[in-house]
Formats: sequence, structure tokens, C-alpha cells
Amino acid sequence: MKILRLLFGLDQPIDRKTYLTAGFSLAALKYGIDFLVVYLSTGKIWTLLAYLSPALFFRQEAVGPTPEFVLGVMEIYTLPFGAFHWPDQILQQLLCAKLSERL
Repeated sequence: MKILRLLFGLDQPIDRKTYLTAGFSLAALKYGIDFLVVYLSTGKIWTLLAYLSPALFFRQEAVGPTPEFVLGVMEIYTLPFGAFHWPDQILQQLLCAKLSERL
């Protein structure tokens, strides 16, 4: 519970090491879940290189055809990972607005 209060709370600053550790940990968790879903639904191994590729062609080639429900499942459980990013974006906008007032 302490880590959630640290990451999502606004009452204490987060140092760079904690922020990077949390970000990479969440990214690794997301890849692990995606890997497991794809493996269980298709029987294929989704490599990290294919996962990180921005080209849709490489990702589709690595995974192959998937059942229709897989995309919906992946979209639903991606929402909590986005929740980690949204407060960061809001705080960046607030910081930019505060800094622009000083210019």
C-alpha cells in the first residue's frame, strides 16, 4: 500500500531511481501478462523484440492469427497500466503551466 501511496499520491516527491524502477517493473509485468495471454491463446512465443517493434507487420507475423477475444482482453487489462501514466501527464502539464507563469 505504501508504494501505491508513493506513486499516486501528491504529498511527497518521488526520486528518479524509484520512478524508473516502478516504470520498468510495470513494463515487465505488462509484457509478462501479454506474453502469457498470447501463448495460452495461440501457443506461439511472443519475443520481446517483436513486442517492442513499432511495425504492426512484425507483431502480427510473430503472433499469427489470434482468437477474437484476445484483443478485447488485452485492451481491458491495459487500463490499469495507463492509470500509472495519466497522473504523470497531468502533473507535467501542471508543472509546465506553473513554469510558464514565471516566464
